[in-house]
Amino acid sequence: MSLGRAVLLRVQGLATHFLTGEGVAPAVDGVSFDLDDGQVLGLVGESGCGKSVTALSILRLVPSPGRIVGGKILFRERNLLDLPEEEMRRLRGGSIGMVFQEPAACLNPVLTIGSQVAEVLEVHRRLPGREARREAVECLQRVGIPDPEMRYGEYAHRLSGGMKQRAMIAIALAGKPSLLLADEPTTALDVTIQAQILDLLRRLREETGMAILLITHNLGVVAELADSVAVLYAGKVVERAPVATLFARPAHPYTVGLFRSLPDLQDPGKRFEPIPGSVPPPTRFPMGCRFRDRCPIAAEVCAEEPRLREIEPGHLVACHKV
Repeated sequence: MSLGRAVLLRVQGLATHFLTGEGVAPAVDGVSFDLDDGQVLGLVGESGCGKSVTALSILRLVPSPGRIVGGKILFRERNLLDLPEEEMRRLRGGSIGMVFQEPAACLNPVLTIGSQVAEVLEVHRRLPGREARREAVECLQRVGIPDPEMRYGEYAHRLSGGMKQRAMIAIALAGKPSLLLADEPTTALDVTIQAQILDLLRRLREETGMAILLITHNLGVVAELADSVAVLYAGKVVERAPVATLFARPAHPYTVGLFRSLPDLQDPGKRFEPIPGSVPPPTRFPMGCRFRDRCPIAAEVCAEEPRLREIEPGHLVACHKV
């Protein structure tokens, strides 16, 4: 926890499993992290590491046949897993907003953009119709949508990818959340629009004081926006640290591999080194350290599961060899 800040979200030992034809798939398996009020935590890892399932678990929106089988999700010290569904519905879109990975798939194609923002205002902030419309126009303006009065009446198919993402953010922020879950908010956008969306999230965070759980595979996005980072691999957190510490001294072999696989903008001629292999499917996670089959420094001891331990203040790593 940062000095002078309260913990807004505390995830403890979260386990979310899927029952499949090949057996139980522990997509999220004992994940723990804290997110302080007003801070940004980057949740990083390759596809299949459990990032999106973690966010859906926080909202209790895990699709069937998935099920949360263990752990706690404490939001302002209340365990979300103990709340009745009616209370969770009030939190979703209210105190907790969500920007999903594919805005085109999440925006309702038969409702105008403005009416989708206004619906949140009517449900979560109890604003009457005319006032909800006025506030919705302001929300669209706040996220940088030009001519918001006109855009209010447009449908999602009329918007560009960047405008769809801004509309999704407007809907997520309409309930004035204290926590925003942003799942790959810049994926499939060109670099110019990516930069605009990151600037928007940074500005909105400064203006509203909301905390952000930023889910991404892009370390550049994390460097731009996050205060701290949790690195996931095969359903487990393998490293946690302040962002400056992680970028200066990555310790887990997986995190080191992620950095080595990035192009070096300072040295365009330098070859980058992709991590060999891929994340195993959850039904076939290896025993012990789940990264050992891809790890360049694996040893016999890696047949035992490593535990997160602190190697310097605030820097935790799950590796026998570090």
